[in-house]
Amino acid sequence: MALLKFAVVFLAGFIQLCASQSVDVEVTVSSPDDIVDGESTDVSFSIDFTPFSGAASVINGVSSGTRYTVIAGMFTSDAADVASSIGGTEVTLTSAQASTSLTDGTATTFSSLTASLDLTSEECGNDGSDYTYFCVIVSPDSSGAGWSGVDTSNNTDCAALVCKAVVDLSADTLTITNPDDGVIGVGAGQAIEFEVDLSAPASSDSVSGVSNWAMSMWLSDAASGGTVVALTSVSLTSAQLTIDVTNGSSADIDDLAVTLDLTDITCDEFSYSCVSVEPASGAAWKIQTTDASNSNTVCTAVTCGATIAQISMVFLGLCFLLTSLLMNQS
Repeated sequence: MALLKFAVVFLAGFIQLCASQSVDVEVTVSSPDDIVDGESTDVSFSIDFTPFSGAASVINGVSSGTRYTVIAGMFTSDAADVASSIGGTEVTLTSAQASTSLTDGTATTFSSLTASLDLTSEECGNDGSDYTYFCVIVSPDSSGAGWSGVDTSNNTDCAALVCKAVVDLSADTLTITNPDDGVIGVGAGQAIEFEVDLSAPASSDSVSGVSNWAMSMWLSDAASGGTVVALTSVSLTSAQLTIDVTNGSSADIDDLAVTLDLTDITCDEFSYSCVSVEPASGAAWKIQTTDASNSNTVCTAVTCGATIAQISMVFLGLCFLLTSLLMNQS
């Protein structure tokens, strides 16, 4: 009997809790895709704000000037612990948004909102893994009457938005390992194996993650600023993608391979092979070159030579000519 009584009381309390006045917030970020520290960035977003079980009446009863306050910032997790946030700012609402009336169970959208995050004096972490959420808190203005009796435990929502590391990346050396004589044949596909040495100064952030790099190779008529010939993306293995570059140190990415389509390329179009190193689309870092000595592009001199197919055709032509001469002499 006592157990049954306890169950009834517990159920009644649970029903009362479920029926309590509450609000729910959902945030959607439209731009940018990522941000970096040391800059001031505008984040465009919208929020869906839904009241339940009488919360609409309470909120609608608050004067429009103090009905809503929207605070946004960067957080280390979707728990939105204010103590671990940076760039916090109050978002300006239009007069129509500030006086919006709500209906229980119906989502009201506040669109075209902008949070100006000032991160000019902030550090998002050495490798871009610290501040990965943009969170929004919707509450009554502290100077107003408040939302008396409304449960605000769900008045915060977060969207994934990475504050990326800023890396002064330098691609220092490009070494072609095959063909080992650096002779690039035209008229067909040319397989090239190579390695790239990278570094970042001590003042830089670090490159770290599970998908760090995107790489391209091409031929050019100059070591810098020349024409781009046969540009090709380089496929990277998971081991190559996860190579890190700690600030103040260097790293080698070796065993790289690519095939350049040189079918319609002539020898007068190039004398260098070049490689650019970029962050992968999902990387937690961005490139920042501080001066001319730091560049994510590196080139090395190469020599143009005929392919085996071309040599074979020449040899075949010589054989045909020699055969013709012998037949004429006979």
